[in-house]
This record gives sequence, C-alpha cells and structure tokens, in this order.
Amino acid sequence: MPVIKSRACLKSSISFCVAVIIETLGAVTTVDTDLVNKVLPFILYCFDPLVGQDYKVGGLMIVGTLVGRTTLSEKLVQKLICSVARGLQKDADKLEYVSLLQMTLMALIKLTQVQTIKFFPWKALEVLSNISDFPVILLELSKTFHTEKFLSLILDGLIYHSFSHKSCQNAFITIIDTVPMKSHIVQVVSKILGLWTGKVTQHDIPEARTWTRQVLLEVEKHYPDELDKAVCGFLEETNKQSLSAAPVFEILRTVFNGSLHAPIEESNASLCVSLEHPKAEIRAAAVSSLATFGILETTTCDMKTMINIQEALLRRLHDDDLSVVLAVLSLDSLARVVDTTPLLKALSNILSRCYSIMRTGSKGLKEQAYGVANLCLEFIVSNFLAQNPDCLKEVATLIFSNILILPKTWKLNQKALQLAGTISWPLFNYLSHALELMVNAQNEKPAEDWYMSINMKIIRALSDALIENVETCLPWLVECCREFGRAKSLLYLILIHSFMQQREAEFWPLLKGCLPFLKQEWSDMDGEETVIQIKPKEMETFFCQPNLYKHIESENQAVRGNLLIAIFWSLLKNIPTNSVEDSNNGNGDKMSVFEDLFVLFSMSSSKKLLKEHIHLIVTHSTLPAVPFLSKFFMEEGSAVPVKVQVESLNALTSLCLALPRAESSERNGMQGINAMQLQLALPCILVALSSAVQAVRRAATECIQALYDFFQGMETSSQKNGTEPLHERYIPMDVFEEFMESILQLKEVFDSDGNFLSPFLSSILNSSSMHISVPDNLCKRFDERKKEAILLFILTNALEFPTYAKYTLLSVIQETGHVAKQVAETKTLLSDLLLRRKCFHLRYDLSQEKMSHDEVQLLCVLLKTYMLHIDSSPNSAKESNMGGLEPIFEALFVEGISAEDPAGIKPCILVLENISLSFYDSQTVTLQDQLFQRLIILYSSDIGVIRNAASDALRRISVNGITVAKQFDSIIAHFHRIENPAKKLKKRKLEKCSHERPSHGGLPEEGWHLSFAGALLEFLVWKKDLNNRLAVIEPLFRLLDKTIEDGPLISRVHEQQETGLPDNAHGSRSNSKCYLQQVLLTVLENISNSLLTESDLKEILCKKFNVDLVVQCINIAKDSTTRNHALSLLTALGRLLPDQVLDHVIDIFTIMGKSTIIQDDRHSQKVSEQLISAVVPCWLMTTKDPKKLLKVFVNALPQMSQHRRLAIMKHLLGVVGEETSLPVLLLLLIEMMVSRTLISTQKAQNLGGMPLDSKWEIEFSVQLSGQYTSRVWLPALVKLLQGAGTDAYILDLHQPECKGDDSFLWTLQIEATCFITNYLRNSELAFEVEIAHDQAALQEALGALMEQVVLQLQIIDRKTKKPIVPSGLKNDAREAAYCLLNTITKLMAPSAYSKGITSLLKHSDANVCEKALRLLCKNLKDKVGLIQQPRMKKKMATLPNSQWHSLGKESDDAFKEMIMEIVELLKRSPEDSSVRTKIAAIATLDVLAKKFVGNFPSTFSDCLSPVVANLTANDVALSSGCLHCIASLVTELGPQALAHLPHIIKYILKKTSQVCSSSYKEATVSKMMDFEGNTTSGGAFLISVLSVLEAIVQKLGGFLNPYLEEIVGLLVLQSQFTTDSGSTVCTKAASIRILMSEKISVRLLLDPIVRVYGKAVENGEASVSAIFEMLAVVASKMDRPSVVTYHAKIFESCLIALDLRRQHPESIKNMGKVEASVINALVALIMKLSEATFKPLFVRSLDWAESEVESDGTSSSRNIQRNISFYNFIDNLTGKLRSVFVPYFQYLMDGCVHHLTGGQDHEVNVQAKHKKKKSKLTEKVVGSETKEPLTESEWNLRMLVISSLHKCFLYDTVGFLDSSKFQILLKPIVSQLVVDPPKSVEQLEDVPSIQQVDDILVSCLGQMALTAGTDLLWKPLNHEVLMQTRSEKVRARILSLRVVKYLLEHLKEEYLVLLPETIPFLGELLEDSELGVVAQAQEILKSMEDLSGESLSQYL
Repeated sequence: MPVIKSRACLKSSISFCVAVIIETLGAVTTVDTDLVNKVLPFILYCFDPLVGQDYKVGGLMIVGTLVGRTTLSEKLVQKLICSVARGLQKDADKLEYVSLLQMTLMALIKLTQVQTIKFFPWKALEVLSNISDFPVILLELSKTFHTEKFLSLILDGLIYHSFSHKSCQNAFITIIDTVPMKSHIVQVVSKILGLWTGKVTQHDIPEARTWTRQVLLEVEKHYPDELDKAVCGFLEETNKQSLSAAPVFEILRTVFNGSLHAPIEESNASLCVSLEHPKAEIRAAAVSSLATFGILETTTCDMKTMINIQEALLRRLHDDDLSVVLAVLSLDSLARVVDTTPLLKALSNILSRCYSIMRTGSKGLKEQAYGVANLCLEFIVSNFLAQNPDCLKEVATLIFSNILILPKTWKLNQKALQLAGTISWPLFNYLSHALELMVNAQNEKPAEDWYMSINMKIIRALSDALIENVETCLPWLVECCREFGRAKSLLYLILIHSFMQQREAEFWPLLKGCLPFLKQEWSDMDGEETVIQIKPKEMETFFCQPNLYKHIESENQAVRGNLLIAIFWSLLKNIPTNSVEDSNNGNGDKMSVFEDLFVLFSMSSSKKLLKEHIHLIVTHSTLPAVPFLSKFFMEEGSAVPVKVQVESLNALTSLCLALPRAESSERNGMQGINAMQLQLALPCILVALSSAVQAVRRAATECIQALYDFFQGMETSSQKNGTEPLHERYIPMDVFEEFMESILQLKEVFDSDGNFLSPFLSSILNSSSMHISVPDNLCKRFDERKKEAILLFILTNALEFPTYAKYTLLSVIQETGHVAKQVAETKTLLSDLLLRRKCFHLRYDLSQEKMSHDEVQLLCVLLKTYMLHIDSSPNSAKESNMGGLEPIFEALFVEGISAEDPAGIKPCILVLENISLSFYDSQTVTLQDQLFQRLIILYSSDIGVIRNAASDALRRISVNGITVAKQFDSIIAHFHRIENPAKKLKKRKLEKCSHERPSHGGLPEEGWHLSFAGALLEFLVWKKDLNNRLAVIEPLFRLLDKTIEDGPLISRVHEQQETGLPDNAHGSRSNSKCYLQQVLLTVLENISNSLLTESDLKEILCKKFNVDLVVQCINIAKDSTTRNHALSLLTALGRLLPDQVLDHVIDIFTIMGKSTIIQDDRHSQKVSEQLISAVVPCWLMTTKDPKKLLKVFVNALPQMSQHRRLAIMKHLLGVVGEETSLPVLLLLLIEMMVSRTLISTQKAQNLGGMPLDSKWEIEFSVQLSGQYTSRVWLPALVKLLQGAGTDAYILDLHQPECKGDDSFLWTLQIEATCFITNYLRNSELAFEVEIAHDQAALQEALGALMEQVVLQLQIIDRKTKKPIVPSGLKNDAREAAYCLLNTITKLMAPSAYSKGITSLLKHSDANVCEKALRLLCKNLKDKVGLIQQPRMKKKMATLPNSQWHSLGKESDDAFKEMIMEIVELLKRSPEDSSVRTKIAAIATLDVLAKKFVGNFPSTFSDCLSPVVANLTANDVALSSGCLHCIASLVTELGPQALAHLPHIIKYILKKTSQVCSSSYKEATVSKMMDFEGNTTSGGAFLISVLSVLEAIVQKLGGFLNPYLEEIVGLLVLQSQFTTDSGSTVCTKAASIRILMSEKISVRLLLDPIVRVYGKAVENGEASVSAIFEMLAVVASKMDRPSVVTYHAKIFESCLIALDLRRQHPESIKNMGKVEASVINALVALIMKLSEATFKPLFVRSLDWAESEVESDGTSSSRNIQRNISFYNFIDNLTGKLRSVFVPYFQYLMDGCVHHLTGGQDHEVNVQAKHKKKKSKLTEKVVGSETKEPLTESEWNLRMLVISSLHKCFLYDTVGFLDSSKFQILLKPIVSQLVVDPPKSVEQLEDVPSIQQVDDILVSCLGQMALTAGTDLLWKPLNHEVLMQTRSEKVRARILSLRVVKYLLEHLKEEYLVLLPETIPFLGELLEDSELGVVAQAQEILKSMEDLSGESLSQYL
C-alpha cells in the first residue's frame, strides 16, 4: 500500500512538472537559449533507460512542444534523437511498450520535420534497427503523418552502415518490403550504386555484392519501373561527372543476370528501357544483347519476365526501322520464345510491309526491305516451321501469297518459289519445272517474256495440283485470298487455266467449290467504273498478255474485275457437253449453277459487261430457253428479285430478236427454239403483265413486242398461218398475232396499271368493254371462235404453270366471268386440292404433302369460282343429293385444324364470306337445313375468325323459325334417345380416338350436341329478324324444362365435366347448364319484348308462355346470373301478361329481398330496378302506406354492396315518390344507425371491448340526398328535424330494446342535427340556393330550421329541476345546435335572416331574445369582417355572403323592422328588459352601424338617442358598450350626430375623471361583465372612451374648440394615457393625440397645448414628451401661412423646454427622453422654414447656448447643460439637413474648440486671425495629457461636439473644411485620444459609453482626412495621431492605431506616402507590453505589406 501511494505521488509530481514545462514553453513569446538549457537536463533525464515510462511519455511531450517553438542547433537535435531512442533500448520489444514506441516515432518524425539535420545519428539508428516492430509501426504512421523526411534520413543511415552491420541490412530490406517508398527509390538506388564508384574496398566486395543483389532484387520485385528510371538516371549522371561506370555495370549485370533490368553500355539504361529507346541503333543493340546476355536461353525467368520479353520482341517486330526488325529476326530463339499466333501475325505484317516498300520505296529501302523479307522467309521455312510443324498451312499461305513472279519483287518471289519447293504442301507438288527455270535465271532483272513464261509454268503447275486436290486445296486457297489480297490474282489465273482444261470429272467439283467464292468476289467488286470491258475473243487469252503482271503488281482493281469476267467466261464456255446432258436426266444441282449465275449476273450493276455471259447461260442451260427464263418471272414477286425478273424478260426479248438473225449452228446451240415454243411464252408473259412492279410489266410488254416482231418476220405464210394447232396449249397463228397486237395497242396502260390484265381479258372475252382504258371496239374485234381459242389457250397453259402463275391467271379468268369453262377445266384440280387439305390438314392421312401458300390461294380462287358458278346456275342444286355442294361442304369442315393453319382456315372463311342471301334462298329446303346446321356448327368453333365469318354469314341469310324449331326438336329427340349415359360416354371416347368426324348430313355426334344447342341459342339472341318467331317459343320452353329437371341433358353435362373431356373456350362456356339456361331465358325475354305490340295475340301467348316454369327457375337457380335472367324474363312477362304475374308478387319479393337486391353487380341492380318498376306500383295499389316497404328495403341495406345501395334506393324513391318518402327514409336510416351504435356500445361494455365506430347510414343518407335538388331535400330536412324532436313519432319507430331510454331519443336528435349541419355545408349548396327558381320557399325553410334550432338551444340551456337532456349529452347537443345555426345563417339571404331574427325578438321569453341577438351579432361580425378583408372582396362577390354587401328593397324593409325592434328593446324600462339583453342589443347595433348606416341613415340616427340615454346606467359594462356603439354611430353618421356632442363630451370627461381618480390597479378597478358574459375592467372602459374621442376627432374635429384644452389635458396629463407606452390604452391615446394634431388646425390647437405645458412639466417627462410629440406633428403639417404666423411661438416653446436640462425639475426623471422629443419638434419646425427665417432662429439659439446664466448667485459663462442640449440639437439638425447646414459650422468653430479643449482659449474668432496667431492658438490648445478625468457633463458634451463635427465632415460638399479650419480643429480633436473618461461611466444611463465615444472619435478623424483630400493635410494629421501612440495610456495607443487603420483602409494606395513616417512608430508598438496593442500593430503592418506588395520587416 505504501508503494502504491508513493507511485501515485511520483506520477502526480511528474505530471505536474511536465505540465509546468509545457505551459511555460507555450506561454513565453520566444524560447531562447537560456530556457532551453534550463529544461534540457530534465528532458535528458526523462529518457534515461532506468527511469519509468511516465518520465518517457512526459519527455516526449516536452520534446514535441519544444521543437515546435524554437529552432535548435543540429548538434542538439542529434543529441535529442539519441536520447529519445535510448529510452526505447531496454523494453522496446515488450508488448506494453508498443504504444510508447509509436509515440517515440511520432516525436522523432516531428523533430526531423521541423528541425534541420543532415544525417540520422548512428546510436539512434542502431536502436531502431534492432526493434522488430519498427517497420510495421512506421507503416501505420505513414498513413497519417508526413514521414518522407524521416524515412529518407533512416534509409540513408541504413545504407551507409549496412556494409558493416548486419542489423542494418535486415532492417533496410524489411523496410523496403513493408513501408511504401516509391518516391525514395531513386535516392536508394543512387546511394547504393554510388558506393561502387570508389567507396567499396576490395575487402568488402563479396559481402557488398551479396547485399546489393539482395536489395536491388527486392526493389525490382516491388518497384520495377522506378528501378529502371533510377539506374538510368544514375548512369547518365555518372557519365556527366566523367566517372568510371565499369564497376556499376559489372555489379548490375551480376545482379540482373537473366533479367530485363540489366543495363547496356550503348544507352546507359536497362534492357527494358533500351528496347523502347528513341534511337533505332540502341533498340537494335538491346535486341542483340538479349542473346548476348543469355536472357533468351535461360530457363529461370519467371512468367512475368517472359511475358515482358515476348511483348518487347513483338513490338520490335513491328518497329518502324527495318534494321531493328532484322536484328529480331536474327535471334535464334525467336520462334521458341514468342507465341505462335502473334509471331505469325508479325511475320505476315513484315512481309506485307517489305512487299509494299519494294514496290514503291527508294532504292536503298528496297534493298533493306528485300534483305528483311528474304530473312523473314528463310526464318519462316526453317526456324519457325521446325519449331511449329503444325503451322504448315499458315507457312504455305505466306509462301503462296508471294510465289507469283512480278517485275518489282521478282527476287523475293524467286526466293518464295525456291522455299515453296522445300515444303511438303499438295499445291506445290508440280513446281519442279518452274524451279529449274529459276535456277537458270540471272541476278540481273530478266526480260518481260521471262515473267510470262515462268508464271505460265507456275500457274500450270498449281492448276494441275489444284485439280488433283480440289477438296483439300480449294478451301485453303479461298482462305488465303481472304487474308492476303495480293494472292487473289494468282488464284484467279489458276481458276481460268483450270476451267480451260475441260476435264469432265473434276470440272463440276471445282465449279461447286469455287462458285460461292466467285459470287462473293464479284459482289464485292461489282461496279462498272472499276472494270474494263473485254471483247469475247480476248477472254481466253487475257491472262497471257505481257502487261498483265504489271497491273497485278500495282493491285489494280480493274484487272481483278477483268480476271473475274474471264473466269466466268471460261467457266461457261468450257462446260462439258455430256455434263449438260446428264443434268437433263435429273441432276438439279448442276441446273442450280446456271440459275445462280443468271441471278448473279442479273443483280450485277455491271451486267452490260456480262451480256455475252447471260447469252451463254441461256444457250447452254440444261432446260429450253423459254422454260428456263420463265421460271424467274412466273414466281411470286417476293421470291425472285425484281432485277432478275426484268433481266429474264430482257433475255427472252433478246432471244426473240436474235433468233431470226442466228445461223443454223447458233440455233442448234439454242436448244432447238422454234415458233411453237415461243408461242407458249405468251401465257408466261401474261403472268409478268400482272406484276405489281412497273419495271417488270414494262419488260414484259417489250418482250411481247419482240415476240410479235418475230412472228411478223417469219419468211413463209405457212409458217405464219399454218394449220390448226395440234394441241390445246397452242393457238392459231392469226388469233395469236391478233391477240398480241391488241396487247401492244394498250402497252402504255399495261405499263402503268398492274391490275389492267383482268379488265383487258374481260373486254376481249365478253361483249362489252369493262374498263375505261379499253377501246370500245376491242370486244368486237374477236368473234366467238377466237374468244374460245384465247380462253382455252390461256386456261390450258395456266394449268401447266407453277402454282403462283396458275393462281394469277385463274384469278384473272375468274374476274372475266367465264366461270363455267373454268369450273369444267379445274374440277379435277379442285378435288385434288380439297383431298390434300382433308388428308394432311384435317389429319385424315398425314402421309400426304402439306399445301403451300400458293396452293392455298389457288384453292380459294377455285372455290370462289365454283360458288359463283353454282350461284349463277340455280338448277345445279338438283344434280345430286347434295345438289352439287360437295366441295362447299368439304371446305366448311374444319374439325381438327389449328387456328394458325391457313390451309384449313382460309378456304372455309372464303366459302362463308361468299354465302349470300340469294345463294341460300336458291337451295332446296333440305339443303338449307343442312347448310344452316353446318353454319351453326362453325359458329360454335373455338377459332375466332371462323366463328366471326359464320356469324356474318348467318346474319346475311334469312332463316325461318320452323328451320330453327327443327333443330331444337332434333336436339330434344336426341336427349330422349340417350338411355345409358355411361355406355354412351364410353362410345364417344372410342369415336374420339378413331379420328372420325360427323357427317354433314345429320346432327353432330352426341359429344357436340351441347355446344350445338348453345350456339343455336346464341344465334337466336342476336338474330332479331327471325321469321315466324312464335314457332320457337314452345321448343324453347321444352328445352328450358329439360335444363331444370334432372334428366339426360343434366346427366350428360355432369359426365362431361367429371371426365374432363377437352372443350374449347366457346364450347366449355356453351356446355354448362347455367349458360344454357341463361341464353334460353334471354331468348325468351327478347321474344317477349318483341311481342309487346301484338295485342291481338295475347290469348295465344298465354298458352305458349309458361310463367310457372319461370318462377320455378327463379326458385331453384343457384347462381345470380341465371336468377337475374329469369327475373328479367319475368319483368318482360309482367309488361306482356300482367295478370299472370300478379299471382306471384309475394313470392317474387321474397326471393328478390334475399338474393337479387344484395347482389354486387350492375346487371343485378338493373334487374332489380326493372322489377321494382313493374311490381311496386301493383303493390302500392293494394297497400297505401310506403313505410313498411321502405322498412323492408332499409333492413336489406346492410347486406347490399355499398356502390349498389344508392341506385336501388333512388329508384325505389322515384317509384314511391320523393317528397313524401325521402324524410321517412332518412329518419329510418338515422334511427338504424343510433340503434346499432347503442346496442354495440352496450355489448362492448359488457364484454370489456371497444364499440364499433361506423356510420355508413349517415354517409349513405348524404349520398342519397345529393341525388335531388334543394327543392326536394331541404323540406325533407325540415321534416326530419321536426320528426327527430317528436317523442311519439320516434317511440313508434325505434327498436324495442331502446324504448323508454332518453339517451336513444336525444342521441337520435343529435345525429339528425349533425347530419343536417354536415349536409348544409355542401359547397355546391350556396350556388344552388342563389340560382334556385323558388328561392323564397327555400329561404323560408332555412328560417324555419333556424327558429327550430334556437328553440332547441333554449330547451338545452334552460335550468330545470329535472334536466330534459341527460348531462352526458348536453354539451354535444349544444355544440351540434350551434354548428347547425352557423351553417344555416351562412346560407340564408339577408331578408330571410332578418325576418327570422325579428320573429325571435318578438318571443315572450327574454332568453330567446338574448340568444337571437347574440346569434345576430356574431353572424354580422363574421360577415362584415369577411367582406372588409381586401383579399376576400373579389371572392365574396361569388358567394351568398355577397348579398350582405348590397341589400335589396326586400332586405331593406326587413332590416329596418329588425333595427326598430332592437331600439324598442333599448327603450324598455329595466323592469321590462334585463341588462344582459340591453348589452346584447347595444353590441348588435354597434355591428350593424359599422356596415349598414349608409343604407339606413335616418334609422340609425334615431338609434343614437336611446344609446346616449343608456350612458347614465349604473352598470359600467353597459356604459362601455354604449360608448363603443356611439363611436361607431358617430363614425358612420358624422355631422348628423352633432346634436348629441355636448352630452357625450360631458359624460366622457366626467366618467373618465372618476375612473382615473383612483389608483390604476386592477384590484381596485370595478369589475363588470360584457354582453358575452366575460369579465372586464377599467382599462376596457378607457378604450371605449378613447374610441369615442377618436371618432369625434375624426368626424367632428372642427366643432371641438370649446373642449380642446380639456381634451388635450385629458390625453396628456392622465398617467393612464402616457405612462406605459406598451399598453393598449397608451397606444390608443398616442394615436388620438397624433390624429388631433393632424385634423385640428394649428390656430385652434396651439394655445391649448401651450397652456397645458406647465401642468405637463409638473406631471413628469411622459406628459412633456406627449406635448412635444403633438407639436412635432403640428409643425410638420403646417401650411406656409401658418408657418409664418406660428413658427416663432413654437420655437420659443421649444427653446424653453430645452432649458429643462439646466433647470432639472424634480418631476423630470428621464431628461434624454424629454430633450429628444423637444429636438424632434424643433427639427420638424426647421424643416418647414426658409433660410431667411431659419438664420435668425439659429443665431438666437446660439446666443441662448452661449449666454451667461446665474447659478447659485454667481455668473458663469457658457453653461455646460445648455450647450449639451444645444449640440444635441446641432447633431440631429446636421443629420437631417446634411450639406445645407454645413456652412453654419463657421459660427460654431469657437465653441467646438472651446469645449474640446476644456475652455483653455477664450473666444477665438476663426475668420479674423492671421496665420501666426493660428499657430499660437494650436500650440496653446494642445497641452500635455489631461491629468484628471472629465465630468459626466463634459464627457457628454465632447461626444456631441465630435459627433457634430463628424457629420459636418461627412456631408461637406461645399468646401467648408479648408486648410485653415483643418489646422484649427486638428489638435483639439486629436487631443481627445488621451482624454480619460469619467469614473463609472458605464453605469450612468444618460451618458454615452466609452465604446460609443471611441467609435465616433475614430470616424471623425478618419472622415476629416477623407474630406481634406490632400496629402499636405494628411501628413500633419497622421503625425499627430502617431504621436499619441507614445502615450502611456493604453486606450490612447489603441485609438491611435484604430485611426491609422481607418486611414489605411479608406485611403488605400494614397496612404503609401505616409508609410515612411508610420513604420518607425509601428516598430515601437510591436514591442509594446500590451498584447492588444501588439496585435493591432501587427494587423496594420500586414495590411501595409499587402498594399505595398513588399515585406516591411526590414524597415522596422
């Protein structure tokens, strides 16, 4: 325990010592040597290893503070570092000393930062290097502190001592590995390498080499880039210093052996840097050094180094200088080091680059490029291929691209050819002959024929090899050409030669292989501008021309294009003949070659160069010319490009033109084309004539023209006419030519209109013209034989065409109307297409082929033709059982097809679209039944388009009801045949799996009967024009009976639902029982509605309609939809057969109340409304009382949906009658809500829970009432309020459990009141009341509501022994009633409101009168206040309250009556009327007077007498109210109230004196109650008095002369009106005093004010201030004559008041307040005076101030108190008049100097003295510093004088301050700097503070200098001020500095002339003992330096 105590004491003492030292070091200004020597022993002791940790921590703190306060010598710094480090020597590695180590390092870091030190002491370095955590802690500190300098010193020390100390080596390497030192790498590397320039001895070399290697490798690992820069920089610096770098190179090569960081002597940089050196020779040397240093051979390089080497070599392979590239290629290990892919790409780039240089470069570059390319090829074939044998293909590619011998690169090509012979590649197998020729070549440039001969041998050898290896070599060649563009020409030549050899076996494989490539090449090169046209004869010898290889070498695109043309020519010219014959036998691939080439040439933009090629294609094609060419323009337009179509037609045209000129041999080459074959081309061309593209049509017409010309040019007539054609496909020549001639006549029409072919053929084949463009005689040109021949010719050939062409021509023929012939010819085709549709698309036989789009279109055309034929041939229906409709019914079968299958959908839709009324009516009854049945089946389809098309077809035809009845009979008979549902279900499943479909002759199979029935019923729903509708009624009721009873139909439905048979969306809907019932009921309803006008059929209808069955359906219906349909049917039957429906009325209401009414859907609502409209009138005929009916519906409301309640109840009220039923319904709803709430509250109390708070009944009542106009619901609200207050009525209605409970009754009344209130607040109500036609009735109803509420309030507030209202509900009832009153009054018109109030005022009960008056008063306040708001005036014009703004005649009469009734209340005696009632009446009159006096002036004038009469009442509250009312009446009436003025003034003066006579305390003032029952006091009465005075002054001020003195005395002398300036009374009185001063003329008011002055002085400063405030206003409002007359009197009064400071009466406590008010009045007067009038007054005031007055029987000059007042006046006047008053200061110079110098001079006349006398004066006035402080008066006076002078200088714009005045005033003002203030000046109230005086003094001197404006006057002022800085008084020195700062800030650069004088003074002040002075001087000095731009410390 003692030890702990001693430790604690020791720790406290250490802490104390450390704290003292630190505080001392921080407090002293400068830490000098003596202080350092004093604290240094303690610091050294603190770091002794033997002392504790507390000492060390304290020492660190002291060191940190010391080094920051002073600069230490380097020796001392090193000593401190050693001492600090020594403190860690003992326990540095202990865990608890880690924080100490961190603090020590922080101290060392700071010490090295702020102190100067060259090297780190070894002893400290030794200690730190032995600490294992030193690098880690240094790393953490480097993240927070700037450790660069410390780390630099540490690193230098460790490097210097590393050779001799192992610990330094380890620490150095650890620091490199741990601490970020990127910025120190250059320093470290330079230091280390610098040791090898002469400092390392032979003895140290082995160890130094090891350490250097270790360090540099560590640096390389972390900072490789910085290492290269450091080495490079060191070597360059070594060369500059001419030092030997050999040892450095040796050690670096040893260290970086096998690394890119090894340096080379050529660049003095590392290999890594040298490889990127700007000089090419250094880059080449660096590449060579890679091999020299063995870097490429070493296997120890890491992955990163190898990647760097690879990237460097690749960059050098792309080097701009070829010598560097050559050096890289010379490396033996290049292929092994660099990856294959990038190396191969680089080698390819080198070859391309050298190839380009050899073609376009200079001679020297060409030689260098050849050398590089030669070496590159040798490297590729030798080193690269040996290293990468799998790259043979790529090597061959590079060789092949250079193998063609060209003039400029022949040497390189020769080398490539030689190397090609050395590699084993299939394409190079036959190059031996070319190689032999190359051996014989000379080194000199060969002749041109040599190139041709050797290239021919090369091409021949390569061609032979290609033909033998097509599959292997051809894809490779194509890829080679895509990679190297210069290889394309060689490939083109090879292909030309290969095609010319005509080897049959290899021709087609070669063609198929190269054709895609050739097509792509031609597409890329296609363009007429790049290709030169070659004659056909030159095609084969083009590649043997001498200049060809020069063009190839120049890479001319035109040459390549011509080579491609030559390839195509040789290809087409040399196709083997037997291959063509083989292709005719079915080889489609060969045929596609011709088609592809034709398409290629047709799409080409250079097709004019390929005319011969196209001709070769046509003549050499495997098909005849016409079929071959027609294939292109008889396909669909989108399938073949337009250009191809046009070109095929042009080719056919050219063929026709060339055929007559062709020789026999050429004709044989044209596949034997003759006239008959060309005749078959015309139907094909007709297809092109119907094209949508104009270019195709134009080409077609040109082709017809050529065809016509061909036939016209035939030599013999036998050839022209011939005999009749032997086949139907041909036509007689005369008809053929005439037909073509008719086409050519309309050639332009065909060109412009693509749809003209149809009307053209129609005109030819028919007897009349069908188009406006067809000539009229065209139809007469052809006889029937010719027409028949043309039709048969086109039709027969069309059937042989492709599908699209067939569809096109058949469509055209169909439009001509010759359908009979077309049907006969196409019947087989139609049957085939229908069979294919049935087999594949209806899934009867899936082995058949699917129909194409064109085939579907063709089928549709054939079906349409067939239907047109049947429609035009009615007798065709009798041909068979189906009447020839088998194709129609086949097309109408769609079972099993999908909605996306056009082959199944389109034919069916086409047939449906073409079923017309005439088509249907033309069929037999049996066929009509079958067709109708099929249409119904299609209408039940789940495919939307089919269902819609069937619906449209059914709408177009006319169906008889008997036909529909047959279908229903069949369905019902089908139901009867069902005996065993389970067996039938099994049978149906088997049938479904067999893929059979129902026949079209009978009903659908039994699995479809429900869908069929549903579709049939839907048809009846929308088929309104059904003939003989009565025929379907009985079948419908029978079917309805089947759906109701549990019979076969229902069993069938259940089976289908249970087994889950697949149903479509439409079918599943139709198969449900509910759906069938609903549609049945809808159909019956529609029929019933359609029979309403058939009154003569009622007996028949009674037998057909089964009402009992409908009611049965309603009873058993389980879903609301079915029930609604049944009810709708019942509604229709009620209109049709009312007698039958009345028997079921009770049952209907029972069902409806339980089901339909509570359904949440719109349809149920509509059904309910319709049923109510039909049933309720019948019910009301038997039951007159609607209450029970409403009760039934109200009870059902909770179960109804919220959004349906309103509509159903509104409809019900409309049926019953709104006027009588709406109030009953509202009362029932509110009663239900109250009953439910009370019951739920009682249950909640019993169960301990919370009651439900839901008032949906109220919300519903609001919604319901909103559906009617105010003429309906407003009377209903009146009845509701009356009914809610009638006990008998309520007791008769409310729930039995609530009987006898008053809470229920009054809760009901409260809720009814709240409901009425909330509803009346509707924003739309006001506008509705405004525009209502029956406004009088509505206002009368509102008045009735108001009277009822007021009476209700009276009952609530009436005090009885037994309360009517339970206590718990009393407040709620009152609040509800008042809310309703407020709402009603806002809506009532003024006339109605006035009548209502008048009626209430006549009530016998006084309380009712009082409540009415309160209501009226409050309402008027609200409305008047709202109208008077400026922002509300515009808005009020659109509201009902705007009626209060301008009353009409009716409102005027009502208001007069109401006002007179109020006056009668005031006239009543106290026994007849209570005081509270009179107070309310007075308040009401007050409010009325503020708004309506202008409307009724005479009426309100009569009101003034009774109000004045009530002033004498004993009740003060009543008197106060009367005064307020009188004020309002006087304000509004004005002079009309003059007769009552004496009585009012008399009462005011008397009563106010009584109230103010007692002490003005709240406890002694009598209390009274106002009309609202609030307690008031005497202050309120005084406010009332002041209000009356204000009104009298405002309106009757000119008649107050007899009472002015009394009134002024009242307002000035009564303390209640002047004492508390913040009170309401005083504020009001002040405003009245100002009002009097403004309103009453000075002639009347001035004398009363002057007479009251004496009493005001006796009363105190408040009264005097009030007097002169009035005088100030009077003076400011005087006109010119009044100023002339009364200014002297006012001035004398003010001068008398100014002397109060000297007199100092005891009643005046606050002289400053009085003096301020007097000066304010005086200044206001002077502002009205002219200069001539003012100057005498000024002289008078100056004489008054300087006059001698007697004090205590002795005379004294210049009384100081008067001068205080005078200069206060001058100060304020100067601030007001500014520069106008400045010249008057010449009269004040003597006084200012006198008062500033304390009276040492006597009456100096400034203007009369000479300069000598002025200098004596200045010497006299400035003496030594004042010995004694000033008195308070002197202090105040001097402050006012200085303030006045400051304003004089500030506003001097007239040159008042000249040099003489400046010299006179300078020293007196400057002398104030050393004047001592009075003692305790801060505690005096009426004396300026020191701060105020200092501020104004500084501003005065500064402004004085600014106004002087010249440095001649600034210098003396600056000197005088600076002299005061040597004063012993601190305040004087600070003030002087403030003045200097002011001058510096405002004069800025102009102050620089004063710097030489100012700087020595500042130097003295900087050494001042006061910190404030020093700080101020430093701030000024800094500002001067900123201004001058230089340091001024050297001048101090």
